[in-house]
Amino acid sequence: MDAETRTKIDALRQKNPKLAQALEEAYRAMKGFQEPEACVKKVEEENPPADEPTALPKVTTSSREPVQKLTNWKEVREFEWRDFLSKAEALMARWGHLERLGPLAPLVRLLLAFAIREGARLDPSREAHVFLAQWEVAQMLGVTERTVERWLYDPRYATYRAVAGMWIAWETWYTSGEGIGEAGAVKGGTLWRVRVRPVLRDRPLKVLAPFLALPWRDLGKDRAEGRTRRGVLSAPDSMSGYKEDLQSGKGITLLVLVGKPLITWQNKKTSLLYPDTARDIRELLQAASIPGGRNGRRNWAQAVASAIAHALGDQRSLHFWLKVAWAALRALTFGGGEGPMRVLLRVILMAQEARTDGFARKPGAYAQALLWREGWFDLVRPYEDFKVGVAACGLTG
Repeated sequence: MDAETRTKIDALRQKNPKLAQALEEAYRAMKGFQEPEACVKKVEEENPPADEPTALPKVTTSSREPVQKLTNWKEVREFEWRDFLSKAEALMARWGHLERLGPLAPLVRLLLAFAIREGARLDPSREAHVFLAQWEVAQMLGVTERTVERWLYDPRYATYRAVAGMWIAWETWYTSGEGIGEAGAVKGGTLWRVRVRPVLRDRPLKVLAPFLALPWRDLGKDRAEGRTRRGVLSAPDSMSGYKEDLQSGKGITLLVLVGKPLITWQNKKTSLLYPDTARDIRELLQAASIPGGRNGRRNWAQAVASAIAHALGDQRSLHFWLKVAWAALRALTFGGGEGPMRVLLRVILMAQEARTDGFARKPGAYAQALLWREGWFDLVRPYEDFKVGVAACGLTG
């Protein structure tokens, strides 16, 4: 820095020290960039270039640096799964249960991650049912099956299970052994009920009975396709890729259903559709299709309501269609004949056709209007005070 510049900066320092200091630093930085350029220029002056430039060596493909590989979908899925595990762990920590769960914390975190991935936090019930065999749980957690058994049933872990009972419940799912050549019922896996919001009560959670009745797995088909414990773990991982799939949260027996079944709903909320809703409505609305017994009639009414709601795309009125099914059943049981069922079938088919043609913007409301027009409520009104296994629904008021 020359003397004139130094004098000006010293004079400025008396008025504004910070500005003077900033100017000094800027001058030093500028000087640092100029010095290398001056050195290069001096070297070029001392060593002038030759008349003929030296040929540069050719760059071959082998000498080039390898290009960074793009991120594939496998890495994306693994990152998403780790993110779901992190969210589950944060949820447990927010309620103060991460430390209290002890050795059961990884198990609860795994099941919570499955429920969160399927959208259980957005469902009004805040829960999901996860079907996953215990040997797959052990593989995902990196422990043995005996360790999982101790976690679930050993009295020494009772304190930790009491905390885990606010989040999860489990039941062994049994199925027919005909597909694998065994008589009677056999163990098919484990059904887990998972809450994304813990139930803070003394009574522990229980797996809902309607979910235990669902066909979660076909043992005969799984054995034929090698989708069993022996078929998966006996094959080299390079061929099966099973352990690689575990890193992204995939399982052979994994199935997840979010929400509550129809039998547990007591208000007009959207419910989970049963697999038997694909049955033909013509078959359901016949007297011969109604089974005997209280449970049989209840299952039939649920199937009819689910089938109607599915056919009309009217899930919000599921509770109303359940009342309609019970009213038709009362009329048939107490001498009203099959007239209400036939009228109901005709109305549903007309509304379904109107939905397909785009005639009815709201097929459910259109079907209810047709019921009034066809006089269906007049047919079932004389029998509304009778009961067939449940309390009177009071459809017509």
